Amino acid sequence: MKQAKNFFWYLFSFGGNSFIQLISLWFFAKHLSKEDFGIYALIAVFGIITVSISNLGLLSVYQRNFFDLDDKSKEELLFSIISFIIINLIIIILVTLFFFEGINIFFFKKKLGSFLWLLIGQTYFVFHSINQFFFAKLKNTYKAKTFSYLTLLEKSLAFGIALIVIIVFHYRYEAILLGQMCSVLILFFYFLYSNIFGKGLKFNLGLLKASLKLSIPLSPVQIVKVVGSQSDKYMISYFGNFSGLGVYDIALKLGNLSFVFNTALQNVFSPKVYQQLFLNDRNKLKRIGDYLTPFYFLTFLFSLIICLFVEEIIYFFLNNEFIQAIPIVVLFSSLYAIQFFTKQPQLLYAKKTKLLSVISFLFIVANIITNIPFIYYFGILGAAYSTIITGIVYVIVYHYYGQKFVCIEWEYRKIFLIFISYLFIITSILSMYFFEINYCYRLFMKITYISIFIFLGIMMKIVNKENLKKIFSQ
Repeated sequence: MKQAKNFFWYLFSFGGNSFIQLISLWFFAKHLSKEDFGIYALIAVFGIITVSISNLGLLSVYQRNFFDLDDKSKEELLFSIISFIIINLIIIILVTLFFFEGINIFFFKKKLGSFLWLLIGQTYFVFHSINQFFFAKLKNTYKAKTFSYLTLLEKSLAFGIALIVIIVFHYRYEAILLGQMCSVLILFFYFLYSNIFGKGLKFNLGLLKASLKLSIPLSPVQIVKVVGSQSDKYMISYFGNFSGLGVYDIALKLGNLSFVFNTALQNVFSPKVYQQLFLNDRNKLKRIGDYLTPFYFLTFLFSLIICLFVEEIIYFFLNNEFIQAIPIVVLFSSLYAIQFFTKQPQLLYAKKTKLLSVISFLFIVANIITNIPFIYYFGILGAAYSTIITGIVYVIVYHYYGQKFVCIEWEYRKIFLIFISYLFIITSILSMYFFEINYCYRLFMKITYISIFIFLGIMMKIVNKENLKKIFSQ
């Protein structure tokens, strides 16, 4: 029952992290302005771009090769990757410092008082990405309990430090950055102590080169992908203001609850999927398809819960200033659910990284291009429209080529019924907002729709004892 315990520990981690995120949003909404959220969002853009340049897609390759290396090689590869990323970070920081004045004028409209806050943002996001390698190791060795405790510790420390800095020193968005950086560095040094120090590990250039050989074809696309995914934030600030960007960023954070839940589920099923792929068994692809259907259902069920009750979440944890975020949360939460198919490592397992790069590049460019007219005419809602349209097309194309090279036998009939039911419910609820239907009636329909969706899962024999055994058994 090890996998059953892992499953519940990941859900515990998700629940705890989501609770901390909502509490932190409630607190920050009382002490920070929408403009503060907007400035933080732009700093995050630079931090995320720094991550994509510094790690060059090595995390995906590390996860892929984990089951193909002996214990010593795994540790030496991890040490080599960390060293490589930190060197890249130092170079990027020096380049950013050189161009800081132009960045502050062009992107931040002179809102940043000093280079310090951009530096802290870059440092936080890169070391957060480094910690993901250690978390991947915990996940692949089925140490879900340790994984959960440490993720909760990181979130708790970040919020606790930020809270103190806001109350005592009256910092605003700067407090969030300080809290995040301190928490991630504490966790990083813990990982170094427990995984690296005292083991006499050497920088293994051969292992690093072999990993870079797979990751480098992905890296240009990863960079463009990040730029594309973050371009909407810059365009919102360019065509609008930091306040509009702040609302948009809050909507992303609420929609991100679905992403975090899906990631928790992925932590459960991805090691099993990788193991099955590496088995020389012709029946493995059917087993993978059967195994993934309940996870697919849970993904859409949670996304549905977020979409239906986002109104209550905003009223309880935020305020009426953020009510315009509702449709954006619905769109992004839905997109995160649909992206379930892109979580399957078919192209990476088949070593089709160049093809993956081309597909990703084309749709990133498409998203950037469509962002311009959509944001110009529809504002922050236009950014969500552009992202979900290009995102859905990307999922379809990714799934097509994934099936072409590693054909998983999906239960398409069940998958289609789940998706159609989900789409009907979301459309129905959004129409109630449009026609300003009475809140009591909306609440009644929300509860009814959730019940119907679960009942549908039972009728299709997705929610049953047999599938629970598939999820929870080794």
